[in-house]
Amino acid sequence: MNGAALPLHPAIEAIAVVAGALWMTLAPQSSPAAHRRGLLGALTWAGSRALLLALAHADARALVLPLAADLVAWRALAYAEGEAAEAPWAWAATPAVALLALRAGAPAACGAAAVALAFALVRRRLALAAGLALGGAAAFAGPWLVAPALALALGAARRPARVAALLVPVAGALVVGRFGTWAGAWPEAIAAPVAGAGPTLWRVPFALGVAVPAWIAWGIVLALAAWGAWRLVRRGEGDAAIGAWAFAAFATCAPGADAAHLVAWLPLLVAWCAGDPDRRGWWILEGLALPIAFVLEGAPLSGAWGPLWRAMAMAGLLGAGALALWPLHALHARPVAARTPRAPGDTPRG
Repeated sequence: MNGAALPLHPAIEAIAVVAGALWMTLAPQSSPAAHRRGLLGALTWAGSRALLLALAHADARALVLPLAADLVAWRALAYAEGEAAEAPWAWAATPAVALLALRAGAPAACGAAAVALAFALVRRRLALAAGLALGGAAAFAGPWLVAPALALALGAARRPARVAALLVPVAGALVVGRFGTWAGAWPEAIAAPVAGAGPTLWRVPFALGVAVPAWIAWGIVLALAAWGAWRLVRRGEGDAAIGAWAFAAFATCAPGADAAHLVAWLPLLVAWCAGDPDRRGWWILEGLALPIAFVLEGAPLSGAWGPLWRAMAMAGLLGAGALALWPLHALHARPVAARTPRAPGDTPRG
């Protein structure tokens, strides 16, 4: 499931991330851009992806499918939220999105595109089409798409027909994939050692020789996700909020979390962040921290760049892990005011 790493120099990647965050913040504030958000988003998406391809020392053909999936996800968010909405702009303008999609490889990027497409189709009350999109991608991308599919289904928890339409195709894809395209991948992924934990809160303790067993880490992830799902469904929150909560639990505590696993959550996370200025501010910071954390957990954390860089890497990874917890705080602290906008015509629950 994991794709080859995007071959960018760490310094170039860090500069791209910082420049992208500045552009995402400042560009919409100019008066011409305020009235042409759709055009600005299109130019930003095309320019940023072209720049990344130009800077990457790789065969461009290997990046065509991840880039196409990234395009589908961006257009799906525009279809769901509107061309001038915050969600498609955040997807186009955040370098972390493109970096994670290209680093994760084609299957994971296609999975993220399927989640974005399913999110848009659910908004249009096309749950069966959403389920088929998720199921088709799961058979190709791997079993990790089950978790975002559950988040989408929980957003429609009081509409059993919609839940069934979403989950039955995904269940069929699990059967097909288990004995076909990714046979054996699911048990191996669950048992992934903390050594490959990615930029989670477990990474620094492991580098210091403290290895948390995978079953304990998974227990924390599942407990957090289940508690959050129960609270949010009772409160009438939508799929984007449930996805944001699950992303926070996974990005901070899951063993084996890498770009291929995190990218599938980004469409729901971006949609949730678009609904509130505080969330958008957090997303800018998270878009800065996440790609840099993937850089820090390599050579800097290993000590290959010296003790100072190792100390900085530890501090950066712990900070990135703590920052990823913020959606839990935001969703726990705002019971009613932060509800995610629903599909056209839907009535609030709760």
